[in-house]
Amino acid sequence: TAITTSKYLFETVENPLLQNVSPTMIDISILTASYTTSLVPANNAVHFWYRYCILCKSNKWPKARYFKTYGVCVVYMTLVCAMFFVCRDRQSEESVRNILENTKLDHVQRHISMRLDKPIVMICTVHYGIMVLLEYGIMCFFGFKIIQKIRDHHSHVRSATQQAQKNVVTVMILQAAYPIVVSVIPGFGVACLIVAGYHLEQVAYIASAFLQLMPILSTLTVLLFLPSYRRVFVQTTKLFVDSNVTITTTMDERKQTRSFHGV
Repeated sequence: TAITTSKYLFETVENPLLQNVSPTMIDISILTASYTTSLVPANNAVHFWYRYCILCKSNKWPKARYFKTYGVCVVYMTLVCAMFFVCRDRQSEESVRNILENTKLDHVQRHISMRLDKPIVMICTVHYGIMVLLEYGIMCFFGFKIIQKIRDHHSHVRSATQQAQKNVVTVMILQAAYPIVVSVIPGFGVACLIVAGYHLEQVAYIASAFLQLMPILSTLTVLLFLPSYRRVFVQTTKLFVDSNVTITTTMDERKQTRSFHGV
């Protein structure tokens, strides 16, 4: 979770199982979490490009091209995250005191810190923001082209395949939008307010926690918007509910029978 003050950016570890590990493990845990999160928009952008080539250009990429394209993004983001990591400072008495003074937290979790006034941190922060805007710009462009193509084709041909493609594109758009809703917009808004002089460090702590909703939202989107998954999900849920109702009814009947014989 991120905590931002006027001078520092803190990345904390909330997992109770990691509170007593070595500083190196804290570094690895935070770097891994931040790194994997940064790869999500890049993955979505490449996948939108891939879908655009299939649906609009009738050009299906070989697996090698898909992995090479995404591999370039991975290498690039690896370099950016590595520069961030080089600038980090480990937990100290000063960093703990800084967090306690700027937030209402009673206890400080294990963390690393970065000074926001370091040139390399400023460059990496601006660069990361540009990369996110570029990735979502790619998604919006290709997404618009895909939707336009589906609408034009859907007006002439109505088929199960066309509807399936429409459902897949809907899921893609929603899954691509979730990082913006739960991470980019709240984080950007809080950062702007803090730079403007508002003391919202506690709000920043809460806003960054919304990132944990992304896997749940992505999973529910697949289960509810793709018909085949939705049918299985509904059937499984119905069986689970029916079995619990049956068990509850059986237990109630046994209790009534025992009380009747007891009387």
